[in-house]
Amino acid sequence: MNSSGDRLAGAAHNDVLNVDPKTDDERARLVDEIKRRGNAAFKVRSLPEAITLYSRAIELAPMTVALWGNRSMAQAKMGKFKEALTDAEKCIVLDPSWAKGYYRKAQACSGLEDFDSAQNSYEKVLELDPKNKAALKELETVKLKKKKQLEAPKPTESDEPKKVFVSKKIVTDKGKNKEGNSSKKKAKDVDLSLRGYRTLPDGRKTTFFNMQRTEEELKLIGENKPQKLDDAAVAQNSSTKQGSAWNEGGTFEEVDLNSWATKNLHELVENVKCDISTNGKNVTLKVKSLSDLEGDASKTFTRGEQRKIFDFNFNVEWTAECKSEEGKSLTVSGTLFYPDFSGDVAASGDSFECELRWSRREMAGEFESLIRDSVKGESSALQKAIDSALREWVTKFHKV
Repeated sequence: MNSSGDRLAGAAHNDVLNVDPKTDDERARLVDEIKRRGNAAFKVRSLPEAITLYSRAIELAPMTVALWGNRSMAQAKMGKFKEALTDAEKCIVLDPSWAKGYYRKAQACSGLEDFDSAQNSYEKVLELDPKNKAALKELETVKLKKKKQLEAPKPTESDEPKKVFVSKKIVTDKGKNKEGNSSKKKAKDVDLSLRGYRTLPDGRKTTFFNMQRTEEELKLIGENKPQKLDDAAVAQNSSTKQGSAWNEGGTFEEVDLNSWATKNLHELVENVKCDISTNGKNVTLKVKSLSDLEGDASKTFTRGEQRKIFDFNFNVEWTAECKSEEGKSLTVSGTLFYPDFSGDVAASGDSFECELRWSRREMAGEFESLIRDSVKGESSALQKAIDSALREWVTKFHKV
C-alpha cells in the first residue's frame, strides 16, 4: 500500500482488505461488506479510502458493474478523470443497457473537456432512460460548454508572453561595480525595517517576530488563562451525548441498520398493486418481489451529532395480467431497476429514477403501450405507487 488512501484504508479496514474467502458465499458477503464501507467513505468524502475499498471489491467480483461505476464516480470527484473514464467504459462493456455507465462516462469526458463525447454519452443515457432529469440537465450544461469552447479565440503569436531582458551591474571581487562605486554601505545607512526589524516604543530594536503586547492590547484581551471545567457541567454534557455507552468521547460511532432496511423495503414494496382500465383493456400490475438488493443503511454519531445514511440499488420484479373485452388474456413480466435509492435523491424531492426492463416484450402484443405507460414514468400507476412506498420507507427510516 503506497498511497495515503491505501494506508488509511489498510489501517481502518484490515479485517476485510486482507481476507481471502474460501467459498462463493464468503466471497459474496465479503464484497457486500467492502462495498458498504466504500459507500460510507464516499459519503463523508474520504475519496482515497473509498477508491481503495472499491478496488478490492472489484478484485473479488470483477463482473459486478455497480462496483466499477462507484469507483468511476469516486475517481471523478477527485479530478482523476482519465481513471474515471476507464472505469466507466468497463461498465459499458459489462452491461451496455445500464444507463448509469454512460452517465459516468459523460461525467469523465466532461472533466477532460471532451464535450463531444460527453454530449454523446448523455444522449445515450436519455435513449435508455428518457426521463432521467439529471442527464437532461447535464446535457444542456455540456452543450453550453461546448459552444463556449468553439467560440473561444485561439491563441496567437502576439498572445505569447514577451521575454524581458534586465541588465545587471557586474560587481568585481574588490567590491566595486563598473562605475567604480563601492557596493558596501555604512551600518548607519542600512534600513533595518527591510531586514525584518522594528523599533519598540522605548527605542530598542527587535524583530517583527517579537510580539510584545502593549498595555492597551492587554486590556483588550484580558486575562486568558486555562480555566478548570466545572464537574457538574461535564456531567450534564455527557448525559446529552448520543450513541452507545462505550463512546463517551463522542468521537465517531456507526450503527448498522441493514437488517431493518432490508426487511422494511421488502414489506412495503412487495405490497404494491394497481389496476388500470382503458379502451376496453384491463391490466392488473403487481410487484412480484424486490431482488438483487445492494447497498447499506446506517446511523452515525459524530461529536454528538446524529446522521442517517442510506444508499441502495435493486430490482423490482413486476407482472402485468392483461384482459380485453374480446376475452383475450395474457401475462407479461419484467423488472424496474432502481440504480440510486439514496438519501440525496430523497432529500431533493424528485422521483426515484428507474429503468424498465422486459422479460419477453414481444408477448405483450396490443397491450405493450398500455403496460409501458402504466409501469414506467412519473405519472405511471406502478412507478408512482412504488415511489409512494419508498417515501414511506424513508419517513420510517428517519424515525428509527
